[in-house]
Amino acid sequence: MRESSGVIIAIIIVAVVAIGAFGIYTFITNSDLTHPEQAITLQQNNSTVNSTANGSTANSTASNPSNTTATTATSMNIQQVQITTGSSLSSKSHADVYVGKEYAGESVTISTLYSRDGNTLNDGNDVSKTVDSDGYVHVTAGVASKYYPDTCVVTISGPSGSDSVTCYLNIKSGTQTCNF
Repeated sequence: MRESSGVIIAIIIVAVVAIGAFGIYTFITNSDLTHPEQAITLQQNNSTVNSTANGSTANSTASNPSNTTATTATSMNIQQVQITTGSSLSSKSHADVYVGKEYAGESVTISTLYSRDGNTLNDGNDVSKTVDSDGYVHVTAGVASKYYPDTCVVTISGPSGSDSVTCYLNIKSGTQTCNF
């Protein structure tokens, strides 16, 4: 009897140690310490952006998108969208999409899909554009709409990656800015 209870205790101890070791292994493999490419610090409004990607570091200080600089290129991300809607029925919505100066000269495919109350206002077709020297892509909707949009989905793709963002807009004419 004493031998069988000793065996049972030994089995329980081995099981607890195995479960603990598995838990520690899982924690370590999912930790940012072993995946530095996932460690990102972001603060906005006149602050510093630090990111680590595949062992390299990019640092920038930004007070607005036109002042942003980076020391290494990372995957292209939409940082800001400025949408201008006109006040006449013939006015087409226009978007200025900021991706960063480091992508200047890069050819991209971009689409802007405008909608209001869940109903699409344009086709959101892909168009080929080039990132300008200030890091912007400028795109005008293919058709005018008699309604002001309340949503715009911007999708961009190029050799440096792809991104898609949704801007929620006030139903009015003028320029509205979405920051990401």
